[in-house]
Amino acid sequence: MTLFRAPLAILGLLALALPAAAQPRPAIAYTTANLNMRTGPGTNYPVVATVPRGGGVTIFGCTPDFTWCDAAFTNARG
Repeated sequence: MTLFRAPLAILGLLALALPAAAQPRPAIAYTTANLNMRTGPGTNYPVVATVPRGGGVTIFGCTPDFTWCDAAFTNARG
């Protein structure tokens, strides 16, 4: 029984550490002009908020080419 407890304990510690390591911390960015925040990556998606020039947005992640980012401004996310 002792042989099985140690590997399970190690796996439990790894499971706790991996989500924190796999998720980068959100970044803060500021707009240089008024910006329509939309529900998706294109102008055909509905506007959820208009971020004013100089508004701070929290960036959670972006597509590899940075054409669209998952971001939040006040209570809106788009």
